[in-house]
Amino acid sequence: MQGASFSHLRITVDKYQRHSFVVFPFFYVLTHAGNFIVYRRDSKNYRTLTQQNIAAVCAMNSLDLLLGRTLIVTAVKLNENTRDRVENSTA
Repeated sequence: MQGASFSHLRITVDKYQRHSFVVFPFFYVLTHAGNFIVYRRDSKNYRTLTQQNIAAVCAMNSLDLLLGRTLIVTAVKLNENTRDRVENSTA
């Protein structure tokens, strides 16, 4: 979404799945070990982690997203005039 000029990304879930709480402790260590391996591989070998996407990558295995029922993503689409004003004001 960031590549399509969206900003102010916010990721939430509407409701937790109750049965996910039961199995989550069993997969907690595996999930975080896998996340650590993928994070290091992406940052060192592929160099695909940037300041713009690191928050989204870290959120992928967050408790909310793992236990949530429905993923809700909200963002703001900037048009060309607004983006120029924002870039000029930060420079």
